[in-house]
Order: sequence, then C-alpha cells, then structure tokens
Amino acid sequence: MKNLIFKGCDATHYGAGCSLECSLNCIQRTCNNITGSCTQACNKGFYGDFCNNTCSGCLGRCHRDTGECEGACPAGQFGTRCEQSCSQTCQNGCEKNSGVCTNCIEGRYGDFCAEICGAGCVSGCDQFNGNCMCKPGWKGNRCTGMLKRLIIAIFIDCHDDRYLVP
Repeated sequence: MKNLIFKGCDATHYGAGCSLECSLNCIQRTCNNITGSCTQACNKGFYGDFCNNTCSGCLGRCHRDTGECEGACPAGQFGTRCEQSCSQTCQNGCEKNSGVCTNCIEGRYGDFCAEICGAGCVSGCDQFNGNCMCKPGWKGNRCTGMLKRLIIAIFIDCHDDRYLVP
C-alpha cells in the first residue's frame, strides 16, 4: 500500500485528493488535512474532535472534549451539562454544580429547601437553619412547641352557694 501524501488541501478540506469537507461545526470550518478533526474550537453548541456532538443545555459554550457547560445554566437547571432541574421549592434558581438553592420559597428552608418551617412561625423562617419569630403560644428556635396553657378553674360549693377560686 502506498503512503498517501495530503498536501495542498485548503483549510476547509481533508483526505485523499482533498475530497472531504471539514465539519460545518468547526470554527471557520477549518480542520486537520489528514484526519478532518477541527483545528480550532467548535461553534457554540457543539463539542468533540469533529464538533459533531451537541451540547445539552448550556447557555454558552461547552468543553470541547467533555461537553460540560463552561458558562451558566439556564434558570432552574444545574449540573455539569445543565441536565438536572433545581428543586421546585427553590426561588431564583440554584447553584450550578451542587443544586443548592439560591433562596427558598416562603415556608421552606435547608440547602434544597426540602425542610418545612415550624407551624408556629410568624411568616416563614431563616432559609439556612429554620429559626423564626414565634406566634403567640409557640416556643423554641423553630416554633415547633406549644406553651403550656394555665387553666383556671372555678369550683362551686353547692352547699352554701359560695364560689371558691383556687
């Protein structure tokens, strides 16, 4: 078998006789004149040696080799490829790598806003630890306990119609 020499191909062609075109997804459509792999980066939305793989949910570019998003994820998404959804109890999205909520909807707390604020909280609670201001009759940092109520009883002595109050 003879060794083929690939000389003289312009930057947008490769292969024997320069008969193959570089991928449309290569920046400036330039590629290696022997293998056809893109010599520069890929156009936005693509990755791989030939820029023939589509980035999943990235807003910007993705890493040429791995397809991982290099920029931010769309609102409500997280993960290396923005393939996961933030918790529905998150408010204003979540952290790209971990999914930890930026803020919680009222009445929720914790990293993923999965915990419910105490029933005795005035209006919501601290999104990190669940502490809150208590409604009257409630106690504790998270207003989960009720105060004991003092009951005053009136006793009636039926024999001499006197009322006794303890």
